[in-house]
Amino acid sequence: MHVVVFSEPGETTLSEETDDTQTTIPVSDVVSAHNSGTIRIENPNGHEFVRYDSVSEDGLAFEDCTRGVDGTQALAHAQGSVVRYSSTTPAISRAGVEEHLDAVDERLAQATIRLRRPVPIDIGGNLDTGRALPPALLDGVTVNSGFVTTFTMDELAMIALKDGDANSVDVFYVDSYTGSPTVMEAYPEVRNQSGVPAGENFVVARTNATYQNSVLAHEMMHILLNAPHRNGEPSTALFRSLQVGGVAGTKRIGPYPDAQAAGVGYDDSETIRGTAEILP
Repeated sequence: MHVVVFSEPGETTLSEETDDTQTTIPVSDVVSAHNSGTIRIENPNGHEFVRYDSVSEDGLAFEDCTRGVDGTQALAHAQGSVVRYSSTTPAISRAGVEEHLDAVDERLAQATIRLRRPVPIDIGGNLDTGRALPPALLDGVTVNSGFVTTFTMDELAMIALKDGDANSVDVFYVDSYTGSPTVMEAYPEVRNQSGVPAGENFVVARTNATYQNSVLAHEMMHILLNAPHRNGEPSTALFRSLQVGGVAGTKRIGPYPDAQAAGVGYDDSETIRGTAEILP
């Protein structure tokens, strides 16, 4: 397993108008920004991505800038234009991630599955500032629901950061996303109809939602079983749809007393054990 925790997005404004050649971008306040990274300046004629190498000591400017990067054009911008950047606050704390990982172990215990510890957590280095947002994520994150024929630019930016291990599950924590009603979105192989081989076996989690510790284990089940939600799950089932009763009371995956009668979940442990080592 591999976890990436992105920074929360930050927002400021230009403190004065700028032309298309300036290498110092003056802003009203940017004390919470990463020391280097990419900003997005909003403009009626189209946004501009600007790469910066430092922040001024007074926190009022991005310095040593390269204009018009990542396929955008250098533009003149009006005073007050919105500037988006990566803050130094992670979308979730390291302790919060570990709590979710512990819950995965607890929920999957009866399948004799445990995460391989320690789980690598990319949370911006030793200072735990969160990984700087890729340019595509600076204006928010949009994800797919249901089957995926074409990935969004945001999803592709996250897919590019997967660890490259075909037998691991990548989890990306972002501050928020649109395009799905759930607090986490799993991408099992069965959803991937895009032709992008790496576009599966990962989870996107939005941390501005109210979490239950069982949710990550629930999303992991989608990947381990390579299946969507199933009709008829008992109320105690970890794989029951979040929209029809939730998973807050779930303690373990099957076997559970009424699984055989319900005709679901009884063989989940065996299925997971047989597939967990052959992802994707």
